[in-house]
Amino acid sequence: MVQYNPITKEPYLQLPEPCGNIIMTPHREHQIEETSAAMTEMLNDPRVYYWLQGPPYPFLPEHGVDWIKMKVAEYKDILSTLQKEFETKSQLQDDNPNVHGEREFFDKCPFVCIREVTERDPTTGAPVRDVMIGDFTLERYAFYELRPTSWERALVQKHNNDLPAGHKDIVWGIGYYLSPNLHSRGLMSAAVRTIIHDWAIPRMNLHRLKGSFYLENTASRRVFEKNNFEEAGIFKDWAMGSPIKGQGKMSIGVVEWKGLYFLYMLVHVPADPTEMQGHVAVDHSDSLIITNVKLNVECPEVVVTMPSIAAATASYSGNLNYRSPSEHHPGLGVSIHRVAKRGVPGSSFDPSKLHFTHGVASGDPYADSVILWTRCSPTFDDVHSNSSTNGLVPLYNPVPIYSGDEDAEQVAVSNAPVCLDYKVSKDESFKHIAAEGTVYTSSDIDYTVKVEASKLKPFTTYFYQFQVCNSDNKSPVGRTKTAPDSKKEVDQVNLAVYSCANFPFGFFNAYGHSVRKDSVDYVVHLGDYLYEYKNGDYGWGNSLGRIPLPDRTILTLYDYRKRIATYRTDLDLLASHQNFAWIPVWDDHEVADNTYRDGSAKLRNDEKSFVQDGGVSVDQRKMNAVRAYFEWMPIRQVEMDDNLRIWRNFKLGKLVDLIMLDTRQYDRSITDTYDNTNYINAIKDDAGRSLMGSRQENWLQRNLIESAERGAHWRILGSQIIFSQLNMSASLGPEQPLNMDAWDGYMASKNRTLQTLYDNNIGNNIVIAGDTHVNWVSDLAWLDHNPYNSTSGAGAIGVEFGGSAVSSPSSFGQNTTIPAANNISERIVTDSESLHWSEGYYRGYFELHITPEQVGAHFFGVPTTKERNAGEISLANFTVKSGENRLERNSDNVAGGGVVENGFLKNGKVKQTNMVHDTESGLYHSS
Repeated sequence: MVQYNPITKEPYLQLPEPCGNIIMTPHREHQIEETSAAMTEMLNDPRVYYWLQGPPYPFLPEHGVDWIKMKVAEYKDILSTLQKEFETKSQLQDDNPNVHGEREFFDKCPFVCIREVTERDPTTGAPVRDVMIGDFTLERYAFYELRPTSWERALVQKHNNDLPAGHKDIVWGIGYYLSPNLHSRGLMSAAVRTIIHDWAIPRMNLHRLKGSFYLENTASRRVFEKNNFEEAGIFKDWAMGSPIKGQGKMSIGVVEWKGLYFLYMLVHVPADPTEMQGHVAVDHSDSLIITNVKLNVECPEVVVTMPSIAAATASYSGNLNYRSPSEHHPGLGVSIHRVAKRGVPGSSFDPSKLHFTHGVASGDPYADSVILWTRCSPTFDDVHSNSSTNGLVPLYNPVPIYSGDEDAEQVAVSNAPVCLDYKVSKDESFKHIAAEGTVYTSSDIDYTVKVEASKLKPFTTYFYQFQVCNSDNKSPVGRTKTAPDSKKEVDQVNLAVYSCANFPFGFFNAYGHSVRKDSVDYVVHLGDYLYEYKNGDYGWGNSLGRIPLPDRTILTLYDYRKRIATYRTDLDLLASHQNFAWIPVWDDHEVADNTYRDGSAKLRNDEKSFVQDGGVSVDQRKMNAVRAYFEWMPIRQVEMDDNLRIWRNFKLGKLVDLIMLDTRQYDRSITDTYDNTNYINAIKDDAGRSLMGSRQENWLQRNLIESAERGAHWRILGSQIIFSQLNMSASLGPEQPLNMDAWDGYMASKNRTLQTLYDNNIGNNIVIAGDTHVNWVSDLAWLDHNPYNSTSGAGAIGVEFGGSAVSSPSSFGQNTTIPAANNISERIVTDSESLHWSEGYYRGYFELHITPEQVGAHFFGVPTTKERNAGEISLANFTVKSGENRLERNSDNVAGGGVVENGFLKNGKVKQTNMVHDTESGLYHSS
């Protein structure tokens, strides 16, 4: 509610904890110069002005003075009225807020200054000193979704502006900015929430509220999302930005608040919104009777009480898998209201008949939250329904599923939801609960569950567990870890890096090694988590009992669900998911081989391909794959925009920015599809070709620059494909020396990325890659553009570590031998200027041990994938010192300490000890 400062005689709004030191006040006439100076500093910072359309640039002190004087005059009458109310001890919010006009509705919000309190009165607790840290505007909406010069916009604006104060049809709009030093702390999300509930609803009778943002402004998008705004439209190249700000045509997103005004008016929101329970309301928009409504502090949501559990409430919206994988493809989501009203809430399943079929998983760690995942199903098979990605078909498509193989007895899909509790604790005994909740899942999302456990502590290990409601049926206990605070120094972060796991080719032993050693904080997966082929097309799993299901080339939603489920039966993969938070990204085989924007190696947007693949188009197949991946992987619906975006940045303290790219699916120009190799080779240098699309490229360049500006020690780029130039004549043949499916096939994108690093003097860069099923270690150099000395490493701007594969066969030959593989490695290393080590025989992974002073890369090989075992071989170790931007050399100018276990090391030695480390017992033995 609005509070009154008895010392300054000023009304203000207090943000809730943990933002309790932040208040919102009117502009102060006696502090015009001071406030103007703060505004000038913020509005001339590129991290602020780039995202704003209104304020002039450069912003001068006189601009601030004029603005503040105007606002002081504008809010004078409102503040006078508030002063009288306080003098008569009237409260802005009481137990019976009057919506019929006995108290005057205001047409403005005077609380426009966001301030950080630096001193409070010791007796009253009232703020005494503060500093301006941001600005907030709530005014009648400008309808940005209509062209600025259009008659429609002028007409709609006039109608909206002519409505009297307090009219429920007024559409309001918000705008804001915050000091960049305070970004990513949740302050603006709390400010929006406070304005809505403590002022806009009770004193402006707000019913409708909209916002707009530049599409690339992911922080603003997240503020809206956390406050229950939903997408109202995406408008590409809609606004003409300011050239002086570095803007061109800017795409915008428009969102509208979906908060429950009618609930607020029925039961006044108390200071703690979580106290609002036990009231009944009807949502007429979907004819859904909702009982026992509860408003969550983070984001209002509708919850439904289970009749069988007196005190618990279960939420559909808390299960993130009902959402679309992409915020801007809502059709890929599942309507929660329709699911909820389809049947009586509450599970009709016998809890003993429900199974946690694939353990638990966690991922996408933030400093204050992490994603938790499980699957709890009445059947071990996956749901034979493809309706969630088929547009305007009925939500529930009652295609029968099977309890086992396809000849078994059919089991009808149930309409009933499954109710699950989850708990998070710092201790494995769950004595001290840090987060908890109750959610539903159903057949619509393959009985998967994905929740965000929030309000956690940074860089902290937590344990979590799911439990079937009102029963003792529990999942395994999982372990996870939050990310470090992005503004704090961190001594060390350890990553295990994996790629390319093929089920029929062998056991996923590599996943289990880091679990048994407990040697890392997080797992990074660079893609090819699964493969799309039927058994025999790329690996025979018969002798190992590892036939990928369904045993056909996968195309439909069910196919992709079933394939991921099959992979998740591997015990070492289950253990890795259970013990570590994953940061994954897809490569090509999560959809199909050599995918690009408009197709793949075997699937094109033409009639022949459509008929050949059973009537599944390129877009439909990709949607099926992405939907299944989103359901089954512990990833967020994080800042995704127009093309199923998965690329994102994890700020692991001030130590490292882990920038995960999508070099396959998002907006990639045509790649090598095996029948067009010569054509791709001919166009590889075309400036118009893009590996990632212009939006992702711009995002990458901006994140690299911002990472350096914020003082992050290291930048790690998660690239599915190899970045460095490799002369592959020894492997691919002399007629094609470069891998056209890697960065070498997209030279313009590669050059633009390197130019960003060199022109801005951004050092300490590490690229990590998978895809090739071979180990590669290179200096990161801009060959033919910037001088580079292969012997000393001078001229490099970083390093690249490319990993082998969990089980997929070597690209040097599926049945290659150590001598044959090493011979190919020698030829490639010799022919490739910046490449220093190659090893193509062993399957495996590598670990990165990151400190402010250095990064150590440790490569491990798996002796065999034909049986499950705990053995691994240390293949090579490399070090990168901070500020050197190259592989560390010994006194003979040889990287890797001058010796490796296998492969070929430039100017170094190969010494095969054949020592196998048993990661279970800790002992070593000779193979």
